[in-house]
Amino acid sequence: MDLRIKNKLALVTGSTHGIGRAIAEALAVEGARVIVNGRKKTAVKDTVASLSRHGEAHGVISDLSTAEGAQNLLSETARLGPIDILVNNVGFFEVFLGKIAPRLGKTVDDMRTAYFETTGAASLLQRFAAPEEIAAQVVFLCSERAAAINGAAQRVDGGIIRSLF
Repeated sequence: MDLRIKNKLALVTGSTHGIGRAIAEALAVEGARVIVNGRKKTAVKDTVASLSRHGEAHGVISDLSTAEGAQNLLSETARLGPIDILVNNVGFFEVFLGKIAPRLGKTVDDMRTAYFETTGAASLLQRFAAPEEIAAQVVFLCSERAAAINGAAQRVDGGIIRSLF
């Protein structure tokens, strides 16, 4: 399916690892010109190199938890042209798990497993959605093909069903 995003300029924040990187890669595969963002020079450089296999990729090193970092991102991206697609993905879930797990004497994998044994027991997949699965939905929503979708919460949650009982 042609998503009609070829040559559009896409900025994906928090895009050097996990879901953000998967989104940036999926956009690049679809022909978008991609700007990746992260806090670490090596991670940004490596991501740009990887995405360049699919097309045009740029990187901006900025910590978006600070006003200076946000201003730097705006300044650097302005040089590349107007942004057509913005995916604000500064990700904290993995960071949160990475910090809380050791305090509980567990690993991140232990925490994920425990979730599906308790709170997430109703999940149809019995796992978290993979970054690539989330990326596919995000890229579709960034496309003209999703123009009729508005005001709706799109969930990629592995079929977690909440019960009244």
